[in-house]
Formats: sequence, C-alpha cells, structure tokens
Amino acid sequence: MSATDPAYVFDVTDREFETRVVDRSHEVPVVVDLWAPWCGPCKMLGPVLQAEVESRGGSVELASLNVDDNPLVAAQLGAQSIPLVVAFVNGKRAAQFVGARDARFIKGWLDALVPSRAAAALAAAEKALAEGKADVAIATFRQLLADAAVETEVAARAALLLAGALLERGETDELGPLLDRAERSDPNKVESLRRRVQLLADANAYGGEAKARAALAASEGDLEARWALGCALASRGDHAGALEQFLELVTRSRKFKADAARLAMLALFDGLGPDSDLTREYRRKLQIVL
Repeated sequence: MSATDPAYVFDVTDREFETRVVDRSHEVPVVVDLWAPWCGPCKMLGPVLQAEVESRGGSVELASLNVDDNPLVAAQLGAQSIPLVVAFVNGKRAAQFVGARDARFIKGWLDALVPSRAAAALAAAEKALAEGKADVAIATFRQLLADAAVETEVAARAALLLAGALLERGETDELGPLLDRAERSDPNKVESLRRRVQLLADANAYGGEAKARAALAASEGDLEARWALGCALASRGDHAGALEQFLELVTRSRKFKADAARLAMLALFDGLGPDSDLTREYRRKLQIVL
C-alpha cells in the first residue's frame, strides 16, 4: 500500500492482526487480502479489490497481509493457496474466496458483505413499510427510483414495493410502468400485483362496492355481484372480506371466470405473506373446498 491510500486501506502484520482486524471488525467489516510478492494472481487481484473497497468510502476496510512476512496469521487462516481473501464481521470469519477474480465478482461479494447505501436505504424503507409507516417508505422508494446511479436490482425491488404500497391505497395511475420496472425483481410477485390491479378494474367496471352489495342483497346467487364485491373489498384493503367472498365463489362455481376467484385468493395470499394469519386460515378453508 502507498502513502496516499485512504486510512481504511492498510498493511497488517501478525502482531497487529488481532487489534486491527478482529477487534476492528466489531465496528466495521474488515477484508483481509493474503498475498505474496512472487504471486502473479495476487498482483492482478490487489488493485481491483482495493478499488472496490475504496468505492465504498469506508463502509468496509481492507487489510493487506504479506504471507511471507506474517506466517502466523497465514497459517491461522489456512492460506494453502493465495490470493486468499477473508472477511471478518463482528470478530468472526464471515466469508472468503480464493484466487484472482474480476471486478464484477468482487463487487457482488462485497455487496453481500456490506450492502450499498442504496440497498441499506431500501432495507430501511421496507422495514418502515412493514411497521405501517407507508408515507416514509413510499418517499424513500421514490427517491431510489429517481436516482440513476442506484443499482438495477435495488431499483427493481423499490419499484415492486412502491407498486404494492400504492395499490393498497387504491392509487393505480403509476402501476403499469412500476410493474414493468419491477419484473427483474420478482416476476411471480409482479404477476400477483397485476392480478390485484385487475381486481380493482373489475370492481370499478361493475359499478363499485355499493352496487355489488345491493345486487347480492337481492340475490345471493348473483356471481357477478359477488365477484365485484370481492374485488372492491380487496382493492380497499379489506383482505378478510375479499377472501370470504372469493371463497364463497369457489364453493358455488369453481369454473366462474376461468377459476378467477381461486387465483384472486392466491394473489392476496402472496400480498399478505405466508406467515399471515389470514393466509393460513383461508389456505386451509380453500383446501377443504377444493
């Protein structure tokens, strides 16, 4: 390492290893690059690894260890082949790889170890959404999508989560472009959201919840009205009510609209998640009916 290297890129010795790597890793992840002057692949890997670490601005540190001069740590880490790169997190060995790798591999490896700022922001927004802080989450999703520098995977996930949050509010104007952008994140969840968008469209096409309720009050066998009511309830977030209507439709006519009621239930299960009490309850009821 040269004198111009940032403070988070440094050489380390056997004597310093415990404090500068193991102890330090309780504060920030530390990656150790084990190399030797005679190792050609080491000379190829070193600059690439350093550049990727530097791009993270101190969120991860890089310790360079010459195995010839520091045999104790080299033996401790099992450096039978070099270059060997080992990551320490919270005082423990967290990940490693052997051999020269390209920048794409190293970026992915470091991303798994230390999420980018955008990925960290996405995780925080997703947590806020789960805690019912939809306004906070939606604002962050929009910021991430507006930033051209955000990784494609992060943007796709942000688009998916934003689409779901807006759909829960019945706001559909942006959903088409958002779902197109989200395809890369999770095609199955995108398809589920598209089904829910169609539910809202069907409810509106029928004339809304009040009209559907009135028609059902006049005739409980009116399948179109029951479908429209289920769609309206789903679109405004009354998942229990919607699932009950769709279950009744499956019970009365499995063939209605080419099995639409069962598919609608599956779409709602996906939105609620597998651990939801409603998902568990209505999956069980659906299995009994089928």
